[in-house]
Amino acid sequence: MVVKNPKRSDDSEGRDLSRLNRSKRLRRASIEDVARLSGVSRQTVSRVINESGYVADATRERVQAAIAQLGYQPSQTARALATSHTRMIGVIAGGINYYGPISTISALGQTAREYGYSIVLANVDERKLTEEDFRSVVTGFRSLGVEAYVLVAPTDAIIRAIKRMEFSVPCVIVTGSDGAENLEEWLRMKESVMAVGIDQWNAMHRISRICLSQSDTVYYFSGPLAWRDAYTRQKAIIHAYEDGRAEKKGELFVIPVGSWEAEAGYDQAVKLLSHLEAKESEENHDMVCLVCANDLLALGVLRAISEKPWADVQGKRLRNRYFVCGYDDMPGSDNAQPPLTTVHPDFHALGVLAIQLILSRLDPSDGGHQASVDALNASQRCGVWQIPASVAVRHSLTPGLWAENN
Repeated sequence: MVVKNPKRSDDSEGRDLSRLNRSKRLRRASIEDVARLSGVSRQTVSRVINESGYVADATRERVQAAIAQLGYQPSQTARALATSHTRMIGVIAGGINYYGPISTISALGQTAREYGYSIVLANVDERKLTEEDFRSVVTGFRSLGVEAYVLVAPTDAIIRAIKRMEFSVPCVIVTGSDGAENLEEWLRMKESVMAVGIDQWNAMHRISRICLSQSDTVYYFSGPLAWRDAYTRQKAIIHAYEDGRAEKKGELFVIPVGSWEAEAGYDQAVKLLSHLEAKESEENHDMVCLVCANDLLALGVLRAISEKPWADVQGKRLRNRYFVCGYDDMPGSDNAQPPLTTVHPDFHALGVLAIQLILSRLDPSDGGHQASVDALNASQRCGVWQIPASVAVRHSLTPGLWAENN
């Protein structure tokens, strides 16, 4: 006689079957599942996935239908072993707390995906980076089999770490053209390494021409010169001003600021405004331009101006004599009070150029990538390919508009 377990019912057996079916549905489909459903060998499925070897059209369609039905996702590791290509680009980036570097990283990722590549990102602290730290990151990426590198290197410290490395795969450095660390000579000796950046030199020349057209006096808030962008912008505005002095007399004063933060711009502006106020007379209230190395500093300067208890002099508010411009065109800079005149870098074009340069080396037989690079009409400065930047002129450099609203 067979005795049934009284604790077990038909309902519980149904629940067990339901759990089993659910487990099958939740399990990730394998290449063997695809082969079984499409009625072909595992090797045939592999050839379809990796687009290698001959597969009849009807068979290929059957395998692709099975992949779609099962929702099969090929293993990146297995695919890399089969094709010797990971289609991964290693991105090592400093300065990610700031708008420029993070916008560049976003553009890199978007552009890489458009060409069927993915980026693997490692953030480094540009303030404390050592050669050993940088080497360990590169070693980790090598173990992953990355096919190229993009190095977002805003500071000379990162550039020094890069120069001590040997790169056997294509490498693009995103950095400023000028700095205390010479990059041009080193790049000449490194066939696999290229560098790209924003054309800050010409952008600062344009800002200088705007300022000189409005004022005999320009104060420049420098930013931290350990950053190559700050170094380049200061060098460019000094050069531009010296060129302009032959046409118009005036003075350029550089105010050292060791930070990119708005608070640093505010503190230095408070000191400057107090100094200028102390030596003011009613007969001397000419226009003054305050140029800042980035938008955050400029926002701090605008705050200092807005908080000053300005008095009317001969029916004219003295705060209207100060005009401010920045650099980066951060979101919201057009809604500052007044809207901020600033340099607008094309970070998307920068990301496109970096990826195109890499692809031109990874697949030299495809002339399309190099043609795209050439189509950008990129020039070079100090060995660094340059992406043009425009200037967004807003109320902060339009005296009449601001004066009318105050």
